[in-house]
Amino acid sequence: MFKKWDILLAAVLVLLIGASWLLFLPQNGAGPEAYALVQVNGEDRGRYPLSEDTAFTVEWDGHRNLVEIRNGKVSVTEANCGNGQCIKMGEIDSAGEMIVCLPNKMVITVESEGPQQGPDVIVR
Repeated sequence: MFKKWDILLAAVLVLLIGASWLLFLPQNGAGPEAYALVQVNGEDRGRYPLSEDTAFTVEWDGHRNLVEIRNGKVSVTEANCGNGQCIKMGEIDSAGEMIVCLPNKMVITVESEGPQQGPDVIVR
């Protein structure tokens, strides 16, 4: 029925397919060296590592945003901007992603010291 070489060839093919599949697994997040860069009105307010859970308030000219870093992701949990769009943006964790609060002039960008991982653009 099957010869010795047929089984060997099938085993090699299975191993090659498995190895190539592992190469293309998605790599989520920006890596352990990722940090959140917080800017208000174009000025840097701080860099916060995503590896450390923390919460802090960003205040400027009567505007206030509560920023939370948890489980390697950063989000805005409270804001007095009126529309709350920055809260609805949810959590971000990949290099290049941003949370923007236009009324409060605040921008949070995830940056990474290493090479950027994941897709360049996602179109919906």
